[in-house]
Amino acid sequence: MIMPLIQNPGRYTATVESAELGQSEKGTPFLSLLCKTDQGEELTAYLYLSDAAVERTVKTLREVFAFDNSFESVVQQVTGKPCSIVVEAEEYEGKTRMKVKWVNAVVGGSGKPLENLPEIADRKFLD
Repeated sequence: MIMPLIQNPGRYTATVESAELGQSEKGTPFLSLLCKTDQGEELTAYLYLSDAAVERTVKTLREVFAFDNSFESVVQQVTGKPCSIVVEAEEYEGKTRMKVKWVNAVVGGSGKPLENLPEIADRKFLD
């Protein structure tokens, strides 16, 4: 069954349905992530592994998927995991298409982990 592609720019919470290591026609290695939203739309993200991009890609994989630096098991490490994707419109060969610009960790609110939970938990809000 073919799922509809994401049609609008924005930020989406998604799950990695599948992942694959491959290389572009120019020979650039990449990790592709098929990301599916809760609404059933999908789009593939490409994380490049060229000399210029590998450091950023590994950082993203660590932050988003707790990647352990083993590319032998990277597909298993990311498949089925949640992520947040930022989709932007891009002009390509005279046509506008949607492209995953960023892959981020799923976080709430400010995007920063709560560091002072013990202090907050000790407060009495209702007297």
